[in-house]
Amino acid sequence: MKIENQSVNDKYRTTAAENSIRIQEKTPPPPNKGGKHHQIPIKIKLHVWFALFGWIACISSTILCARCTGDLWRDKKLFGIPLWYRLHQITAILGFICNSISIIVIVIQADGKLKTNIHAIIGYVSTILITIQAMTGFLKPDNQSDFRIIFNYIHWLIGTMAHSLALINILMSAIKKNKQFLWMFVSYLFIYLAFTDLLRKLDLNRLRSLSAKKIVLKTIAHYLSYFVLFTIFTLTIGMMIKIFD
Repeated sequence: MKIENQSVNDKYRTTAAENSIRIQEKTPPPPNKGGKHHQIPIKIKLHVWFALFGWIACISSTILCARCTGDLWRDKKLFGIPLWYRLHQITAILGFICNSISIIVIVIQADGKLKTNIHAIIGYVSTILITIQAMTGFLKPDNQSDFRIIFNYIHWLIGTMAHSLALINILMSAIKKNKQFLWMFVSYLFIYLAFTDLLRKLDLNRLRSLSAKKIVLKTIAHYLSYFVLFTIFTLTIGMMIKIFD
């Protein structure tokens, strides 16, 4: 009797072990960061890279050329047009193209559906603004026109709004993935504005012979101001992300 019971128990153990092996074979392995189960779709990668290159590299350069090199490179020309304006045009067109591609690929990734989360909404608004900005670029009046000053202010306002919204949108999206991106992005903003400030001082120094001491003191003061503003900006964005999460 004991032998029969032992035989039955062994049979049950064998069956249970076989079932356990089958379940393990059918069950997919747990997701592993960086593994196949967490690979980012290629369209999302394209959306990210085109947005980063378009807004941070191209549009930032567009603004730099317009604000800081007008007098510095006024005498230099490229294909009969002032160098600063030609670079302004090229970087603006590249930025618009990159942004358009980033929007197209993410809409394709979403099967043609427009999402309504905050990242998508800010993206739509910045895209509309940069499209308007591109259209107004072809409607620029002559320098002697009475509407030139009005155009300059409108062109500056639309471009600044589009660029600022896009940078905030990229920042909020990046921080949700990794909090370390916050300080990387703030470092980019600091370097960008510091470089802008430096170009402005070189531009002013060409028109007005400022002493080197004044340039250094003003530069240090401006950089400290940037640091304080960026710290406040960083904390504000961090609070916004917590609220929207």
